[in-house]
Amino acid sequence: MPEITFPVLKKQLPPAMVEVISATPLSPLDAGDAVESIAKYIAVNGDLERSAEWNSLQIDLVCSGLWLLAGELDRSHDISQSIKTPEGSFLHGIMHRREGDFGNSKYWFRQVGPHAVYAQIAQAGGGVPEELQADGALDPYAFVDACQSAVRGKSNARPLEQIQWNEWQALMADILPSE
Repeated sequence: MPEITFPVLKKQLPPAMVEVISATPLSPLDAGDAVESIAKYIAVNGDLERSAEWNSLQIDLVCSGLWLLAGELDRSHDISQSIKTPEGSFLHGIMHRREGDFGNSKYWFRQVGPHAVYAQIAQAGGGVPEELQADGALDPYAFVDACQSAVRGKSNARPLEQIQWNEWQALMADILPSE
């Protein structure tokens, strides 16, 4: 079960959402199975209970991210592909990486460009191995390659799943208001 370690998430996400997320296993590197508890939460709380504090872009980005956690890649894609921001491209890149379209994933990470989230990922939860870093930040292209290798059974997926969890948290923390 993943632990939410970014304080802004504990502050900004509704307590029920934090509870549902914390009770689910780490997302696999591939599409994996759907996580019904998250999908049900989104279906019941489509407004995310915070719409008065979050703008519509933030709500769309968080929904796309939640669908990723739920393993509902198509639903995440339906949202992220229409968001023309670095964060939308970031979610789009994660979705394609998880579906196994690694080249397309790298394309979307190129659309992200330099982003502060990469450094936050490298510093979170025990860090990131040097071979997956560039200039002290997560190298998204090396991470895509490492995930591809793990999905194909050539390396251990577990440490990469933890990095992927930190990636999700860092991106959501960047999207949500800090106050």
